Amino acid sequence: MTTNLYLVRHGQTIFNNERRVQGSADSGLTDKAVKDTVKLGQWFSKNNIIFDAIFSSDLPRAIHSAKLILHQQSNFKEKTLLDCSDLRELNYGHYEGWHVDSYAKTVFGQPNYNAVISGLKMSLADVADTTFETDRRYGGLYAERSQDVTTRIDRALRGIGQEAIERSWGNTLIVIHGTSILMWLESIGFNTHHQDLLHNLSVTKISFDGHSFDIQSFDRT
Repeated sequence: MTTNLYLVRHGQTIFNNERRVQGSADSGLTDKAVKDTVKLGQWFSKNNIIFDAIFSSDLPRAIHSAKLILHQQSNFKEKTLLDCSDLRELNYGHYEGWHVDSYAKTVFGQPNYNAVISGLKMSLADVADTTFETDRRYGGLYAERSQDVTTRIDRALRGIGQEAIERSWGNTLIVIHGTSILMWLESIGFNTHHQDLLHNLSVTKISFDGHSFDIQSFDRT
């Protein structure tokens, strides 16, 4: 049996709008994001995509987004939202909440974040690992290495996928975060074409057969 995992990035947050570093730090969804998330939930229902289970990261922005989608499902009263800490976004340590351009100047010596990705041609894994080393150099304790992130994301998705197969779930919704999922996709060999973000509320559909993941669609909005 194969099962479908629908990965949805959470709705736009205040920090997203302000262009601030947001990993383990959290900020609320914007008013527009709330409306757009409800519309996405309605789109799933109109297209007869009914979820047998709904998971999210345990960060509030992901939980809020998942609940908004859940309540547009015809069977929402029968479902429980399950949150999972392994699905969290990359932890940027000391740099959480910084404006992204200040972060780029301090950690990478570049005028803005775009210059880090385009000018230095750094992968997201490189960005995470450089942030980890810089954070440690100045006494930080919480920033994560890319391998730590991709390992926990893989563990979470395989665990959810295995449970879905064992319980004969056809479709499972998983509300996640952009950077961690992009790094994970690259780690399993999917070509993201060096994309440095997932769009808010984009849908990435993956099939899982108990062993391997097959990307059916990527970052659809």
